Parts: sequence; structure tokens; C-alpha cells
Amino acid sequence: MKEFLLSIVFLLLAFCSFAQEITGYIFEKGSGIPLQYVSVYVKNTTIGTTTDENGFFKLNVKKLPCELVATFLGYTPFDDTIYNNSPLKIYLDDDIQVIDEVLVKPDYSYDRRLMTNIIENRKYNNPDNLSNITYNDYARTTIFLKGIDQKRVKKSKIL
Repeated sequence: MKEFLLSIVFLLLAFCSFAQEITGYIFEKGSGIPLQYVSVYVKNTTIGTTTDENGFFKLNVKKLPCELVATFLGYTPFDDTIYNNSPLKIYLDDDIQVIDEVLVKPDYSYDRRLMTNIIENRKYNNPDNLSNITYNDYARTTIFLKGIDQKRVKKSKIL
């Protein structure tokens, strides 16, 4: 009898520990085009995913209801509570923000500081003044001879 009750308890615990699966598609509201690579996650958890090429996503959550968030750059975020695991169709609306002007300037401070240090320390960094750097110069000369008879070359003392 104890084994029977114990097996029922384990069976109930196993059913309670199953995760709920949330699936769905995410589309653009105006055109109905599926949105790829939208971030979909459960709020205040580490459970999340991205949509595939068809806008499809699948999440396993521990329990329902949960708060689902879908975000994508250039679109208004979706944030709603999901009560059941029926397939979802989420439409994201454009979030267009116009800015006046963006001015990008390069930072020359590092380049100027580097070149100034190189010029100032030129005599200290000269390899001739450094004792820990040694090298040898090798000169190699290659001569190409044209129109010389092989018999004369074998008899000559030069080659």
C-alpha cells in the first residue's frame, strides 16, 4: 500500500513539474510581414528566445499566467499577460522617431598624442641606440649570364 501511495505522489509531482509551452508568430502591424529575430522573453526571468525567419517563436515557461514581452528595434514593444498556451499572433506597430541631425566627429586626441610621443622619443627608440637589439646585414648579389657556352663555363676558374 505504501508503494502505491508513493508512486501516486511521484506521478502527481511529475505532472506538476511539466512546463507550459508558449508558441506564436510575430508580424508587422501595417503589412503583416513576419518579423525575424524579434526578442521574446518572460518578464523578470531569464527565459527568452528570438523569432525565426517566419516570425515563429517557442518558449517553455514554468507556469501560466506569465507576462510576455516582445521587443524589436524600430517597433513599439509588446507587453501582455498570457493566460493559456494557445498559439499567439502578435502584431508590432512601427515606432518611428525622427531626429534633426547627427554630427560625428573623430577623436584625434589619441592620434595626436601618439604621434607626439613617437616624435619626442625618436632618438630613444632608435635601434642603433638600444643595446638589447642586434642584427646583421647580409648582402646578396645575383648575376644572370646569358649566351655563355656550357663547355667554357666548366673549364673556367670562376664557376
